[in-house]
Amino acid sequence: MSAGASASYAALPPVQVSNDRFDPSAKLVGPELKVDPFVGIDHDSRLRTFIDKKTGEVANQLYVHITYTGKEWKFYETASDDTANFLPLKKITSDSSHCDKLFGCIYTEDVVVEFDEATLEGREGKIYEIKLSPKFGDGLIITVSTEQIALQLAAIREIQETLADKAAGRVTLPKPLPPQGEGASVQVAQGGDVVLATARKVLEALGYALEPMSADGTSFSTLPTDHKFTQKEADCGTGLGIPFLWDSRTKTRVSITVSVASGRLTVRSGMDGILEVRGFGAHEDKPLSCTTKDAFAGEVLQQIQAALPQP
Repeated sequence: MSAGASASYAALPPVQVSNDRFDPSAKLVGPELKVDPFVGIDHDSRLRTFIDKKTGEVANQLYVHITYTGKEWKFYETASDDTANFLPLKKITSDSSHCDKLFGCIYTEDVVVEFDEATLEGREGKIYEIKLSPKFGDGLIITVSTEQIALQLAAIREIQETLADKAAGRVTLPKPLPPQGEGASVQVAQGGDVVLATARKVLEALGYALEPMSADGTSFSTLPTDHKFTQKEADCGTGLGIPFLWDSRTKTRVSITVSVASGRLTVRSGMDGILEVRGFGAHEDKPLSCTTKDAFAGEVLQQIQAALPQP
């Protein structure tokens, strides 16, 4: 990463998994890391993984979207990592726009860099730096964060477990989405068992599938459920200044975690989302960086609280 550049690491969303029964491979698309230098080359990068459902073979990629201005193309052609290993680079798309005789054009280049399963596993707990070398101009160093790597490896292992369970005839259920934020809480007079039993009935009536109680009996979560969020309830960022939640192509899911401790009922929620990209020139659905707001958890809390029996 160049000096003066800023990267958005905080609150990375989950890896998006596409595991359609009609596809020969499971596809995992990691969260996007944006780097916006004050002067230089903007680039967004994300990890992608393809797992062959028959052979179990894992193929990893770093997908990079590059934007720069100037009077000529850079034409990124080769890649190598921070151990001087050559990595295959494939060009995906390129475009130019807003051309001006004085300042030149805005250029975009999309490329993927390929590497194997062992390379990604070997970087667990570490960063991974990859240099893209163009035909013209200086190279661009892409930093894959430890957070990106950790999320991708966890998703890969989960899919591998799912495929192993399927091969063995075992049924695998999806896992709850991790809760975000502090949520909403209130002091309750009823016992914890009563509160949690009531919460389970309320959430089942709302259409949520429930996980079993935690080992200590103080909490439970719901499985991911489709839910159309409003801006009051969540934030999924913007595109061209327009909130993605306003777009009918945006699809979101939610999990709810309910806990009782020291006489206090707490509701937290976690979500993920995608922007469905369809039509000519589309390459893939866009994973969104979505976070729930405490207002959503507060609404759920109110419904549970209203259903509690009088102490």
